[in-house]
Order: sequence, then C-alpha cells, then structure tokens
Amino acid sequence: MVTSTQALRFRFLLGEPAFPRQKFSDVIQTTVNQENDGVASNGILTAMAWTQASSIAVWKANEFKRFDANIPLIKGHAGSITDLMFSPFHDQLLASSSEDGKCKIWMIPDGGLVSHVMKEDMALLGHSKKVLSLRWHNSVENLLASASIDNTIKIWDVNEGKAAYSFNFANSATSMQWKPDGKILGTMIKGSQMAFFDPRAESSVWQQASHEGTKAQKMQWISDVIVVTAGFNKMNEREFALWDIRQQGASPIATGELPDGSGTPHIYFDREHGLLYN
Repeated sequence: MVTSTQALRFRFLLGEPAFPRQKFSDVIQTTVNQENDGVASNGILTAMAWTQASSIAVWKANEFKRFDANIPLIKGHAGSITDLMFSPFHDQLLASSSEDGKCKIWMIPDGGLVSHVMKEDMALLGHSKKVLSLRWHNSVENLLASASIDNTIKIWDVNEGKAAYSFNFANSATSMQWKPDGKILGTMIKGSQMAFFDPRAESSVWQQASHEGTKAQKMQWISDVIVVTAGFNKMNEREFALWDIRQQGASPIATGELPDGSGTPHIYFDREHGLLYN
C-alpha cells in the first residue's frame, strides 16, 4: 500500500506542468544533432543552443515569455554548440563547448542578456579538434573537465585559464561524469570501453570493456561505488548495466533491457529520489 508520504514524494514524476498557461513559446533550439541535450538550467537561468549557427540563448528560468526573432544571443563560437553547463558555485557562470575545438566561459549579467555577446570572458584553448562535452567539478570551484574527438580529456583550472591535466585515450569519450565525492572522473570511451581515473594521478587510469554494441554509450553515478551505463548489446538492442567500480574488470552486477528505440539512450539519475530516467 502506498502511503500519502510516498505519494507526495513522487507527485511530479509524470512531469505535468504546474502552471499549464505559463510557458516558453517560439523556442527555436538548434537542430544540429549532438551527444548532449543542448540545454542547461540551474533553476535561475536557462541556456540553450539556439537555431542560429554557433549561438546560445540565455534567459531567466522562471520568466515565462514568447521569444521573438531578435532575442539577444551569445555568438562567440565559430562552430555549432556541443554542450552547456552552469557552474555549481556561481549561478551566472556558464561554460560552453563547440565544434570549433574551444571551451569558453561566460559571465551572464545580472539582468540577463540585453544585446548580442560576441566576446567570451575566457577561452580555454588546447584541444585540436571538436569538443564533445564538458563538466564542472561538483566540489572544487573553477575546475572543469572537457572531452574532445582529439581523444583527450582535459582538466582545466579556470582561475588560470589553462589545462592542469590532460589524459589521452585510444578513442573519444561519449559520456563523462564526476563521482559524487569528486575524487574520480568516469567516462565512456568509443569502442565499447569505460575508463575511471583520479585527475591528479595519471597512473590511476583503468579501463575495461562495457557494452558490446558499437554505438555511443552513456553513464551516471548511482553512488560513490556504483555506476549505471546505457548502451547497446551486440544485436544493437538498447540495454543498461550496473557496475561496482571496486571490482575492476568484473562483469556488471545487473543488466536489463531499455524501452524500444534506436537512438543513443540518454540516462539521468535522480539521487534524491533514487530514480533513473531514460
């Protein structure tokens, strides 16, 4: 029997709009296919890769409105936007990555964008090819990880504007997530591999086989020792697996099928409620 307390815990599970008449309309998100969502929000600001080439729109997360054609945009990249993420320490600090091989840092003004922004506050230069994704560290301020198709993952000291560490792999990373305690970065590597490492120690890198399928794979941390991954089996059927990282090289502790579909399964874990979204 479901108690009233349990029911309240999952009252927003279906994603029904709390205010049906309040919404954002005429949103024209980019149609460029990327590995990531193309949208980021911290509850105060929302950023989205816009339909205009190499552009980012930023607006107040709860200021419902209809967008017009002349919305002010960030236009500082020379290639399509691949990923966006707000700093967990500074609400107005936005990081972006692009097909131009650069990560850029933007400080959004208090009142939001009032005109097009053409110049970044900082450019992180070092990747030689398209940057696929980036992740702010969840407990160390101004530490940022980025992954590129140049087969490297770089750890940036944003205070200094340079890469503090760089790790080379045989292929590019299709997913990248910091461990909840921040001590390890977990990645899914193209070619049915996953890797884990402490960015402070190059010798800490260890890899093992993941899903047998050749398509892109995704990862989320369930806890400091358990990760869930999503990918494809050798029949190209979508599946998930749970791994205990204390058992290096071991088989997954659990596996299962994911709902029908042919695209890369994007997964999200809600640690507060113990829910995995696909």
